[in-house]
Amino acid sequence: MSVQVQLDTDYVRSVAGRTVGAVLKERDERECWEEMAARLDLTHLVDREVQALSGGELQRFAIASSVRLRLRLRLRLRLRLRLRLRVR
Repeated sequence: MSVQVQLDTDYVRSVAGRTVGAVLKERDERECWEEMAARLDLTHLVDREVQALSGGELQRFAIASSVRLRLRLRLRLRLRLRLRLRVR
């Protein structure tokens, strides 16, 4: 099973004018935003506004900002898989 990460353009608009670091700090429920920023090579971008990021930087930012949703995402994937198996 593969997972595709898509960035919602409405989300980007909603955080326009804010810095990468501010958004990551706000969304961090697991207190790991600094570690995620380092792993995804975003530490040099924490003071940059989100709308100023390049395409690749924006993708990495999307992944880092969605870390808190990991458990919910797993539950949704499990539910979809179960539904697919029932349909077959």
